[in-house]
Amino acid sequence: MKNLLKKIISTSLLVFGLGAGYFACSANLKTLNDNDSGQEGSLNLNIQNDAENEYCVESTAAKILSSRPVDIIFVIDNSGSMTEEIDAIVNNINDHFTDVMTAAGLDYRVIMLVKHGTPGNWKTEACFEEPLSTIPKGGCANIGGSPPGNNPGKFYHYSYDVQSNDSPCVILDTLFSKNNRQDTFDLAPDGWIKWLRKSAFKVFIEVTDDAPNCWWYPDIDDEEKKIKKVFSDFQSELGGHVFSLEFDKQLTKIAPEQFGTSGDRNYVFYSIVGMMEKPEAFDEAYIEIDPNGKSDDPFLPSEGIVSNVCKTAVAAGQGYQALSKLTGGLRFPICQAEKFDVVFDRIAKSIDSITSTICILELPKNVEIDIATVVVEVELDSGVLKLNQVEGSANCSNNFDEFYIDKTSNAVVLCDTACLQIKSISKNVKLTAGCIEPLF
Repeated sequence: MKNLLKKIISTSLLVFGLGAGYFACSANLKTLNDNDSGQEGSLNLNIQNDAENEYCVESTAAKILSSRPVDIIFVIDNSGSMTEEIDAIVNNINDHFTDVMTAAGLDYRVIMLVKHGTPGNWKTEACFEEPLSTIPKGGCANIGGSPPGNNPGKFYHYSYDVQSNDSPCVILDTLFSKNNRQDTFDLAPDGWIKWLRKSAFKVFIEVTDDAPNCWWYPDIDDEEKKIKKVFSDFQSELGGHVFSLEFDKQLTKIAPEQFGTSGDRNYVFYSIVGMMEKPEAFDEAYIEIDPNGKSDDPFLPSEGIVSNVCKTAVAAGQGYQALSKLTGGLRFPICQAEKFDVVFDRIAKSIDSITSTICILELPKNVEIDIATVVVEVELDSGVLKLNQVEGSANCSNNFDEFYIDKTSNAVVLCDTACLQIKSISKNVKLTAGCIEPLF
């Protein structure tokens, strides 16, 4: 047999959704499968066996034309302190949200958890109009006692009175309409779970000026198991972390087919809460989080939990912030109500990145790869960044330029921080590796 020289594989992956969106990698890692020819965005790896040529792998990248479906669940606090914020967010959803979601090319549907009613005049009820709902433009002013304008396939409203501290319990109870938290208009007697798509990635958007603090009874119908769980962050960073882990545990336990597991989540949690804006935001150690930031900048998962409160809010919502960090979501100050259009634009770009970006690249199974020759390069606006290979996941640090080879799954894996920070602003990812010898 003639000696085989090493060949180079070059793979270019075109990532859908360019720009400065932010990506929550830990919530949803996609695998590029070389034998899944029916999936858009899959990579076709063709092994050539030509007597005139040496064995090599030639790979062609398919442009990602569509992203994974996404179900967006808004949870809006409609307590008395939220009058201005509700007006601002409802107006922006009615006027702006659909446009940015459509522009991002997302297959999305929206589920609202908030009390439905006539908005404005210092009321705390919410009403949504076209193009999301079936209520015509301007129709919310005269709805009277009419139900929400549910728009099958696109928009659903579970009308329930969400108060300052009970969002976590409302989410869990209304999912199956338990514990007497029924929809006001009986549009979902068995809960809003019927409006979710199992194929869709789930995005929670919490909107509140306060902190979580409620009791939840997971087994209220069983007299022997009436054990309450307390969801509270005790307005501290440590309490926030404890809350986030407990809520994540319960959510993934009651509906793993929808939300995944704690080890493999199928959801992300965004927070629009009472945290201080940049650059004045600091953590519990009174360390400034981003002294060079702007007031409408989002907080990334890699940034600390903000402990100080913005001027019109009640609490910083550290529990919600910790849940965002845990799942890879962004955080925004609710006091920047006039800039909710900017917030939604950034959320749309972030969701687009989550549902369409690839962070695990399967290596071909028909040839033996020289692991030492694997190189990953990321094309950015500022140039090309070469990532560093580390020995395994345990060796991943907080640096944004690392990857490792998972020998068990035969894949190149971007470390979490690299996936989270780099992929969202990349144009292309190029993988090269030397082939040693075919396995057949």
